[in-house]
Amino acid sequence: MSVDDMQVAPSKPRRLWPAAYVFVFFALVGLGLFAWDGSFGHIVFFGLVGLATAAGFMIHAKARQRRKRWGHKLSLAVIGLSIFLGAGVFGRQSFQLEGFFFYLLHGLVGGVVIHYLVAKIIGPFFIGRAFCGWGCWTWMLLDYLPFKKSPGKPLGKLPWLRVVHFVVSAALVCGLWFLVGYRHGIEWKTTDGLWWFLAGNALYFGAGIVLAFVFKDNRAFCKILCPITVFLRVGARFSLLKVAGNLEGCTQCGACDKACPVDIPVSQYVNAGKRVISSECTLCQTCISSCAQRNLDLSLEMD
Repeated sequence: MSVDDMQVAPSKPRRLWPAAYVFVFFALVGLGLFAWDGSFGHIVFFGLVGLATAAGFMIHAKARQRRKRWGHKLSLAVIGLSIFLGAGVFGRQSFQLEGFFFYLLHGLVGGVVIHYLVAKIIGPFFIGRAFCGWGCWTWMLLDYLPFKKSPGKPLGKLPWLRVVHFVVSAALVCGLWFLVGYRHGIEWKTTDGLWWFLAGNALYFGAGIVLAFVFKDNRAFCKILCPITVFLRVGARFSLLKVAGNLEGCTQCGACDKACPVDIPVSQYVNAGKRVISSECTLCQTCISSCAQRNLDLSLEMD
């Protein structure tokens, strides 16, 4: 019997309903937006996002231990590159936070605003921070850095820099808009969104790489500096979709705590009889695959 076969007890197979759930969620979003403005592109795009996320969930649920990560890589590549290249580079839209603020000031409810509403503001109430773990192009890049496992060191007050980053971004856009009279532009052929998008991503990637090597942690940027968490953490706290475990089935080995890339004490929630309500959870499901007893899985309910 291989190590892969021995790591997880065969009596509790992973369920596939979470894959169906995320697909239905994105399919309904696409259909709803199509009914709103008649654009068939919403069905195509959100159908693709739903399929990629569902495929990633299925691979992670059914593949052997060492191959589960390919579920993440597939989903991140399809969704992350689709948005980064399709909407950002070729579509000339700024999907960075500053772009979202510019489009709001323009009064435009378009691709960027819809993306933030679905993935980062309203969507997390239904699918948590799944965008972080399965569709973020920054996570996609940082995933290839060498520090695959979190060192588990406390970061103190450093995560507050994410809020500072959020406020600075908002203040920058408002200052340019109201004080300087600068207009970002909305027409895709002439908008400055492309340059904001490229410059913003260059700064994010650069900071992410530096922080990863400083803290020996691929997720250091996500924990310390990513401003999008200001949106995500609200909905994620009350998400219907969360990780859950059974107290009776827990051996308190601590494997899930050690495996979590964002340092959530998963076992403490299980031992308290609660789902993992931490707003830091990205639903990457690493804790689930690390449990030798198969005592963890995704659940759908209200806390």
